[in-house]
Amino acid sequence: MTISPPPIATFGTRRLSNPELYLNHNAWDHVQFSPEQLQAAQLKVKQHNTLQPQNKQYNTQAHKDWDQFYTKHENKFFKDRAWLENEFRELFHYEKKDKDETYTIAEFGSGAGNTIFPLLRKNQDPNLRVIASDFSSQAIEIIKGHESFDAVRCKAFVYDLTDNELPPQVLPNSVDLIVLIFVFSALHPSKFSAVLSNIYTMLKPGGKLLFRDYGRYDLTQLRFQPKHRLEDNFYARGDGTQVYFLELEELEQLAKNAGFEIEVSGVDRRMIVNRLKKLQMFRVWLQAKFVKPLPL
Repeated sequence: MTISPPPIATFGTRRLSNPELYLNHNAWDHVQFSPEQLQAAQLKVKQHNTLQPQNKQYNTQAHKDWDQFYTKHENKFFKDRAWLENEFRELFHYEKKDKDETYTIAEFGSGAGNTIFPLLRKNQDPNLRVIASDFSSQAIEIIKGHESFDAVRCKAFVYDLTDNELPPQVLPNSVDLIVLIFVFSALHPSKFSAVLSNIYTMLKPGGKLLFRDYGRYDLTQLRFQPKHRLEDNFYARGDGTQVYFLELEELEQLAKNAGFEIEVSGVDRRMIVNRLKKLQMFRVWLQAKFVKPLPL
């Protein structure tokens, strides 16, 4: 089975050529920090790092905090990801050697299903099999109770992607595409290598990992107060859930160490504008596609 090579999607095409015209739109793509803005962001994070790490229990009870999160918000907090086809066309456009061949897409950290349900609605391939997995049992219950859940086409189960063993529902070399969207950031960075090792084992040779997450100096990071810092670039939100902010070079090295080839990776920088208050806010996300090499 081969994945058709779709065009590499750009992160956005609305570019701000004249900074004085920033009020013309409420969002701009590929906006870089000025040297002064970068220095201010680095100083802000450095001030966070002057404190001693605290609240270490967050590292061992993350699943409980996310259970509480989904118990409170159910499926009302996150919106369905309408941008998926633009950025990750492989989810909707692929080739199979045989029309009756099964094609498997898995999302780990699936939350309330904001990726898998748009995928199932858009992709009507009867031989598509979707795996939805999260380490929050409450999130999986929300998925199974959703009106669009199809137990024939979708398998949903609880699994901690940092475990030393694969889930019994997934065999080695059995998955064509794996999706990780804002999953790394919810984990302690010491777990990243184990996660990528599990994903590598589950993917078929030639299979892909589609990745998106928070980047270093994102607005979310800069808004944290020092008291929420757990470790360098690692914070606890008020509800107990945690978040880590990655560097692109850090992510790429982790992927290479796990055996992946990098098809594409980059930083999605976006300026959000509050035109009423004339306020500029900078978002930073990492996006990448990693491939498990074919055997020589």
